[in-house]
Amino acid sequence: MSESESEIETEKHFVLAIDAGGTKTLGLLKCLESEETWCFRAGSASLSYNLSNACQQIFDVAQTLLQKASCPANQVVLVCGVAGAGNSINRKALEDKLNPLFHKVIVSNDGRTSLYGAGLGDPMIVLAMGTGSVAIRLDKNKIETQFGGWGFIAGDLGSGAYMGKQLVSLALVQLDKQQLKCDILMNETVSRMLSKQQLKGKDNKESKEINQAIAEWIQNATATEYASFAPLIFEYADQSIFAQKILKDAALWIEDLAETAGYKSEQFGDIPITIIGGLAQAIKPYLSNEFFSTLVSAKGSALDGALFIGEEYLLKKKLKKNKK
Repeated sequence: MSESESEIETEKHFVLAIDAGGTKTLGLLKCLESEETWCFRAGSASLSYNLSNACQQIFDVAQTLLQKASCPANQVVLVCGVAGAGNSINRKALEDKLNPLFHKVIVSNDGRTSLYGAGLGDPMIVLAMGTGSVAIRLDKNKIETQFGGWGFIAGDLGSGAYMGKQLVSLALVQLDKQQLKCDILMNETVSRMLSKQQLKGKDNKESKEINQAIAEWIQNATATEYASFAPLIFEYADQSIFAQKILKDAALWIEDLAETAGYKSEQFGDIPITIIGGLAQAIKPYLSNEFFSTLVSAKGSALDGALFIGEEYLLKKKLKKNKK
């Protein structure tokens, strides 16, 4: 429903917040009058990978929450922060799926909802590090600027998918050299790839079959599947020189992204900066002491940010209505 359509006239007002990414989809429906909430969690939904499935996943999460709360959709402002929404074609596809149902739909990149969750409207630089990577800044003039977030194929430097891709590449080099046993992480990486193709435990006499299975895995692997190797890298950090190399590289890219977003700059250097997402805590020990010491804790999550955006929207509509 468009901005020009009728105001919300019902007694109750609801905000449905959704945080969707390469790992999971979280939904939270809140009644602003009673402050009652309903929650639901589902699998991954990134608009960058399998657009139609991601749109359906988000739609299903929204429908489930409406049913849980016995809430009519025309009373609901839906705010969805979703990976891949920086692409206007992707964003429109999701909006077209949701708009006929809800009173108001606001779709944005998950970096934006993370930004408002971290600062709750105050100036902030947020580095969102999970399956993908993106930085977004809200400055003192309330101007939002995004950096990175270009997706797995060409961007997402320092992310979980980026680290997993590096790991797979290094493991395949060692496989070609027949030196997998020289590094436990390399051996475990290839073993997991073969396990997914039901070939774990095959020996060198079946190398053609092994190579074919790996080629098929690479052909079909998504960013989420590459990112699933990230915990393995941290697990073997003290035992593998390759893990150390990958983590050091990722930390450098994260700090580079922070500088791109304004960290250390004269104009934006005094804006608080935080790291959020699935890799946030694990990567911190690998950051430089100088950068680590400047980080602050986020006030809330991306889901909190989506709620904040929805509540602000309703507040502005109320103030606008009262002026008439």
